[in-house]
Amino acid sequence: RESLSSFCISFRIEHLHPNTLSKLPEVVFGQLQPCYAIVSTPNSEYNVLFPNFTGFRHWDHKFEWTRKEFTKWCSNISKSYNYSVEYTGVGKPTPGFEMVGFCSQIAIFTRRFERQDKVVKMDPENLPYTFVSDSMSYR
Repeated sequence: RESLSSFCISFRIEHLHPNTLSKLPEVVFGQLQPCYAIVSTPNSEYNVLFPNFTGFRHWDHKFEWTRKEFTKWCSNISKSYNYSVEYTGVGKPTPGFEMVGFCSQIAIFTRRFERQDKVVKMDPENLPYTFVSDSMSYR
């Protein structure tokens, strides 16, 4: 079976209702089984740095997790679906407020393969994808 090389869920999980969010790990990590997956979401601990701010960062957010809550969710996925996970964030922590972490948090999942009998080298002239563009612009 061919494996999906990578999958990115960028600032989406916080928009999902709990019943949908609970199904996401099985779909992405159980069925799609990407070699790499990147998940990003706001860090609720950082919200104290926004002046006169209460609530969530977007009206449609169903939740915003602390680093501990995000780590727990990711760790459960890692254990259940045989992935390693590393954590980082967007940008740099605000000087003097490093204790609240990054503004947004990122988890990078890497699929663990139980056994590799051989290393497959790809011919750069015969890749299984088509190069579309080297940059993207957003309006």
